[in-house]
Amino acid sequence: VNNDCTTDGNGEVSFTYTSNGNVGTDTIVATFVDASVATQTSNTVQKRWQLPPVTPVDIDIKPNSDPSSFGCKSKGSLPVAVLGSATFDATEIDADTVLFGNGVVVGAEEVHQKKGIAKRHVEDFNGDDFDDMIFHFSLAETGFDCSDIPAGDKSADVIGILTGVLNDGTPFEGQGILRLVGK
Repeated sequence: VNNDCTTDGNGEVSFTYTSNGNVGTDTIVATFVDASVATQTSNTVQKRWQLPPVTPVDIDIKPNSDPSSFGCKSKGSLPVAVLGSATFDATEIDADTVLFGNGVVVGAEEVHQKKGIAKRHVEDFNGDDFDDMIFHFSLAETGFDCSDIPAGDKSADVIGILTGVLNDGTPFEGQGILRLVGK
């Protein structure tokens, strides 16, 4: 970034440097022309950019079913609950950021929408006195399909990953087992 800066009375300059959103290390070096018209270079400074820590959350794929079975050719929506607890307020989830999938594809967005905005379904479905948030996803958009079931088997257990961001910007992630069932 090239900026023209003016020094203060002590010969110091300040500036703001922000990340472009990528993780990694940036090297910052300033050059300037001194009073004798010679180019001077500052000391090198490095800034390491990293993602904020991800909050782990408990999820329940296809709540109230054990195992969490779902037909690999199903056209219906797959419910996934994010469980609230004494240390996690599920109602603080930014519903528009939630994705669910196999971890290889980006993930499916919530399919129940009203006027283009993801709807959330809040209830204490597991009876622990903490609100849970339930989302619904199209299996076809999750990256899971019938090819996940080994030849000769009738079903396969796969790991589903739900990600999102809380209203305060904190990222979260939960994982659960989904049993894909063939015909």
